[in-house]
Amino acid sequence: MADQSLPGHEFFERGRAAEDAGDYDGALAWYQRAAAAGNSWAMCNIGCLYQQGNGVSRDDALATEWFLKAAEQGDDVAMNNVGYAFQHGRGIAKDTEQAIVWYRRAAEHENVDACINLGDLYQAANHDEALRWYTKAVERGHAGAARVIALMLVKGAGSAAPYAEAMRWLTIAFERGDAGAAYLLGELYHDGLGVEKDHTRAAAYWREGEQRGSVRATRRLASLYRRGDGVRQDLAEAAMLYRKSAEHGDIDSMVCLASAYEMGEGVAADAAEALRWYRQAAEHGNDLAMRIVAATYALHGDYAKALEWFRKAADKGNAEAMYKIALLHYAGEGVPQDDAETMMWARKAAEAGHAIAMWTVGVFYEDGRAGPQDFDQAMIWYQRAAEKGHAGAMLSISNLYRDGRGVPRDAEAAANWCRRAVDHGDVEAMNTLGCLYLDGIGLPRDEDEASRWFEEAAKQGSDYAVQNLERLREANEDDPERPVILEGGTVEARRWIADFRRWHRQDPARQRWFEYLTLIIVALAQCAKGEFEQRGDQPAIDVIDACCTVTDYGVNFELERLLNHMAATLSPEWRTAIAPHARAKAAELARNL
Repeated sequence: MADQSLPGHEFFERGRAAEDAGDYDGALAWYQRAAAAGNSWAMCNIGCLYQQGNGVSRDDALATEWFLKAAEQGDDVAMNNVGYAFQHGRGIAKDTEQAIVWYRRAAEHENVDACINLGDLYQAANHDEALRWYTKAVERGHAGAARVIALMLVKGAGSAAPYAEAMRWLTIAFERGDAGAAYLLGELYHDGLGVEKDHTRAAAYWREGEQRGSVRATRRLASLYRRGDGVRQDLAEAAMLYRKSAEHGDIDSMVCLASAYEMGEGVAADAAEALRWYRQAAEHGNDLAMRIVAATYALHGDYAKALEWFRKAADKGNAEAMYKIALLHYAGEGVPQDDAETMMWARKAAEAGHAIAMWTVGVFYEDGRAGPQDFDQAMIWYQRAAEKGHAGAMLSISNLYRDGRGVPRDAEAAANWCRRAVDHGDVEAMNTLGCLYLDGIGLPRDEDEASRWFEEAAKQGSDYAVQNLERLREANEDDPERPVILEGGTVEARRWIADFRRWHRQDPARQRWFEYLTLIIVALAQCAKGEFEQRGDQPAIDVIDACCTVTDYGVNFELERLLNHMAATLSPEWRTAIAPHARAKAAELARNL
């Protein structure tokens, strides 16, 4: 109620009635008459009209001028407004010291907002002074100040935080109706901070917070209903609460509501509605939602839109989005196929901590996909990925040690890294472990163990393992009509033999071609193992020459990579003889595709 003792009181009341009715021109006229009579409240309200641009053009300088007039008349609200103007440079030069002067003057007149503003100003530089002013605000009835004190007590304190004291202040704020305090009390009980963990009590506080309008409490309550944690599981209730907080602008709730529509949890599954909410969250800056929107566009073949949203997510530091951009460049989807761009984006993702991207960078270095082969760099990136638990990287390290690429050949290290990959559940590592047992590389030669690991890998879907089992069984049948091609071959040779068998097994006309390819691979594999060292290099070259005369069916581009790989394992003098010839013949075959 206005102070009736102030001069111009009647004019002020008419001005306020006009303002309440939305008649800002009338309000200004009445306030001016009251101000002319010396009414400080009218002066302050004129300042507010100019500050907010109600009925007049917004003018911070004129607003501050009126606030100063009212403040000089002793109006505490105007004093606080002058302090705010100095603090933020609104209509007057920014001056923190003057802001403190005016806030203090307002606080001396019992203005609680000034106490809060002083607390906010001091919080970063003077913890004790900030607490003193917030405490004054609490003493003058401000509920939110008690919540701020609780947060200051526990911020950065970790497990040593004085949670009991924070609980006392939060309880004061809660009892005075503060919605944020209800949310924070729920957090303490949910996480067991300073109190026994109690999700049922957490739910009760969050329900109260939801009823008081706390968006965060509403979202947290929804999460409990979604999981059935502290309350009976109710997906429909969860979806309703997510919608309520999402409609109030909570970005995380938008993502959760989108997920509910995507999965049909508590609402009818609706892909369009899911995308709408993901897009809203994305437009509010949520990088996870950006990535999901991008993936949706990619799924429907709109790679330009997908790339646009992946880039937005990448710009916010989302490593998965960076890796997805790398994959688009690798596959040439929406952009020209470009190994250099693939490598650049994969490396960005890797440097942001993405394990698969680290492994990919290693593969590109090993294969020379975006520059010269660099086994040292390949090893570095494989090790980084392995440290993050990437099983494929562990297998790649095993392969480098097995083949002596960038490191001295070390059969024991190869076996150890392969076992680590197996321990992390990598199916192809199980197959490779079987090969190591079969060839006795870093492990005792043991066909039973080899068979066991081939069977385990095959059971989990490895085509390589299926083919290796078939080859092992065929070899053990001791059929004189069929050569035992596994004997003397390397793990790499056996892997590619299985590939060619799988690619051509449904076309009998190509079986002869498969046999020729097998002979090429086995010949090089045997050379790589030194089995032709006593016979010279010509027998191996003769076999290659004979096989390469058959070009009716062309050759998979991977053959060239295989020949190069096998040639790279030879000693320098053997490499000189074999490698150029192998490359030339592979290129000759490739031209017939």
